[in-house]
Amino acid sequence: MSSEPANIVENAFNSNISRIFRAAMQLDERLKAIKIEVVKGGVTGINVVFKEEEHTMLIHERWFDVDKIHEDTGCELFMLAQQTSLSAADFSCDHVVEDLLNLVLDEVHRHIEGEALEVSKIRGTARQLIHQTPRGIRVCQTQKAGELKVTWIGNESESIVRQYSDGIFYNAVLHKVSSCGSQRLELLQFVGEYTIGQRIDHVVSLTP
Repeated sequence: MSSEPANIVENAFNSNISRIFRAAMQLDERLKAIKIEVVKGGVTGINVVFKEEEHTMLIHERWFDVDKIHEDTGCELFMLAQQTSLSAADFSCDHVVEDLLNLVLDEVHRHIEGEALEVSKIRGTARQLIHQTPRGIRVCQTQKAGELKVTWIGNESESIVRQYSDGIFYNAVLHKVSSCGSQRLELLQFVGEYTIGQRIDHVVSLTP
């Protein structure tokens, strides 16, 4: 697979895939240190290549092309987007990040020395956090001075929302417009406690 950098189209789909994938790579110290490069792969069937000496993971550009990555999948969201006015770039497919992470974990596991990666644990944790990631986040100013309204689309099933909505929390971290260019790609980690009635819940979450 070529090591020539690919030109990735900037859209909501690619942004979501990139940020959620980068968040998942924070789940192990050895994964954190790996440099990610999206490259031109042509028609090769190779998806990822780990260059151990450079500690760099090369990823085929097809993973950031919403049409190409769905050529051989039965993704319901993608099919619905094709049948309606919804742009395919306006949603994020969990399966894309999970499939890509699985390939990367397998590739790294083959090269790593010393204590083995806890692949199953990382996959399970990533799947849970990816599923909990809010989508369609929007911020607008209300009629009250100094007040902002933050809205999002939750990813939980209706049964979970109905039964456990009082225990579902999201973190909203705001920054100034002037610093948006430098902070919009930052990954924020929250470790803290929420009070739910008389109960204290300790929460650790990754927010892409």
